[in-house]
Amino acid sequence: MSIKEWLVQHKLLVGVVFVALLFPITYLLGSRSESFRFVETVIRNSQKLQSRIGRIEDLRLARTGEFREYMRGSDKWANLSVVVTGKTETVTIDVDARKIDGVWNIEHASIDGKPVSLK
Repeated sequence: MSIKEWLVQHKLLVGVVFVALLFPITYLLGSRSESFRFVETVIRNSQKLQSRIGRIEDLRLARTGEFREYMRGSDKWANLSVVVTGKTETVTIDVDARKIDGVWNIEHASIDGKPVSLK
């Protein structure tokens, strides 16, 4: 049996393996991205967030959440879901960030669909 015939006969298995590999690779690349590092710094320095959830103990890219980066020329856009564990509460923050002329900014951030300031 040729490889092509085997792949055709086992396309469901191939699809499952592909999806199973896609998530960890996306998570790994996203958690090491420039946009995630920027968002992590902003969140860790946010006094408003710390007053809500306590001192930040852990921060990571959501495993089942969103991570997308777009690029046009030197400009970038990123959509991330970040799980933040504080001393008193754990929240997932959805963040839209944009890099224009080499400078990252948070365009929108929300917790449970409600806007939140990360200043």
